Amino acid sequence: MMMKRSNLGGFIILESSSRTRHVLDEQLGKVVWKYKVKSYHIVFNEPVTYDKLVSMLAWLSMVVKDGKLTEWFLMQLIKGTFTLRHGFKGKTKPPKIIYRYGKQDKKIAEFLANRKFILGFLREVSRSEGEKMAKESEELKKRKNEPKTLKSTGRSM
Repeated sequence: MMMKRSNLGGFIILESSSRTRHVLDEQLGKVVWKYKVKSYHIVFNEPVTYDKLVSMLAWLSMVVKDGKLTEWFLMQLIKGTFTLRHGFKGKTKPPKIIYRYGKQDKKIAEFLANRKFILGFLREVSRSEGEKMAKESEELKKRKNEPKTLKSTGRSM
């Protein structure tokens, strides 16, 4: 319904993170229930203005009636911006595509090309950093294994 109202052509949904939450029973002093909370990104095929995005998310918040979604939406309004993550976030992997709908030829194709470039760059930097750290570690090991020599003061005894 929202796609028809907003004429956005298509979209992809990316799962950006997943966290396990624990419910603790204070009387028993142990976890009695575990559940996962997931976060998502959405990319539309047509350009979306800030005002149009705010309107769509407000409508979605009203229809879904999810307190966490509404809270997140209000925080985005307070910040005045929305974030779309391409790469890694700490140890968290980059968002993965979990659903595609409609056309993927405009903004989605642009997003995917940018994403491929950014992830390739981040992997290269990560590999270079790993190689650099391995080399420094080897040099440190060599220095530790070298025999200690006293520096000459130039004085004779």
